[in-house]
Amino acid sequence: QVENAAVPPTTAQLTALVGAMFIDITRRYQEKGDFTGLLVTELTNPDFPKSVTLQDFYKFIGKFEIFDGTGDAVPLVQQLLGEITSVTMVIRGVGWSTTLANVLYNSVYQLQKVNDAVAEAYTDMRNSRVIGQLVAATYHSSQRVSGSWAGTQTYDEHVYDAFRWAIKKLRALLDNLTNRPISTAPGIICLCNSQDSWDIMRVINGALGGSGGAARGYNRAALPISSLIEYDQGATDGFTYGKETLSFPGITAGTAYLLVPTYGYVLNKRGLTLETGMGNVLQLSQEDRAWYSVQTDFLRDLLGSSYSAPPTGHESGYGAIVQIVLPTEET
Repeated sequence: QVENAAVPPTTAQLTALVGAMFIDITRRYQEKGDFTGLLVTELTNPDFPKSVTLQDFYKFIGKFEIFDGTGDAVPLVQQLLGEITSVTMVIRGVGWSTTLANVLYNSVYQLQKVNDAVAEAYTDMRNSRVIGQLVAATYHSSQRVSGSWAGTQTYDEHVYDAFRWAIKKLRALLDNLTNRPISTAPGIICLCNSQDSWDIMRVINGALGGSGGAARGYNRAALPISSLIEYDQGATDGFTYGKETLSFPGITAGTAYLLVPTYGYVLNKRGLTLETGMGNVLQLSQEDRAWYSVQTDFLRDLLGSSYSAPPTGHESGYGAIVQIVLPTEET
């Protein structure tokens, strides 16, 4: 900083620095636990309009028919035009201004703190647009399973049965678009709190412990759950930002979710983008930076009957997610 104050850096040096910072922030947010791509289908298209209709990202459909081949037209592939619902692109961003005081008194690690803050803010925003909506939903009885202590089974047996019932409910749910049972072929994802992950992982692998401990444990068939994701809260949940207390809630202990990741959508028009510019000389600002992204999301088909406004006739038995309330372990 002292050297640059005496000898201003060249354009090439500034370009290299900005490029390195952008790569660093991208790497940092990826390491912070952005689960968006694991939970929904992400589509990126810089040509997305501001308002995107469902037919723009739903698949096309066709059927091979018999035809004479003497001038008659072949049947055409069609778009699924029945949906007129649209979602709107939203720009979200955050900035940083390098003041004279920063240049005079702060060391280089200050920029590392900025990079960390941007990475955490971006990751929390992304997770909140998916996980935040999933945990905020009120789940219909067709998409909810409550574990209980009925009978004389052990805790692990009750958890196993709760997940087994949840998988059966999940596979019985209908697709909003086709009215057919959803496909779980892409895999079933489990979202849970870190306090429950060890119990859940053990149970879905079929390694059940007895009430007297591991010595009485035994095996059952492993459950068809492809991966388990822990998410307790966002990195900045509970922190103060100006006069606001940030809120990025996650999965509460004692609750878990099973979902199929191909039924929710996040549409990206522009990913994380950095803009830089000269500061304001009247404020002795040396340089200004702004990070932003342009995206929207559509979780109606994932939430199904638990969506805030499900399609008419789809108020029960639709979606691709099930909430599990775990049984309370005896102490």
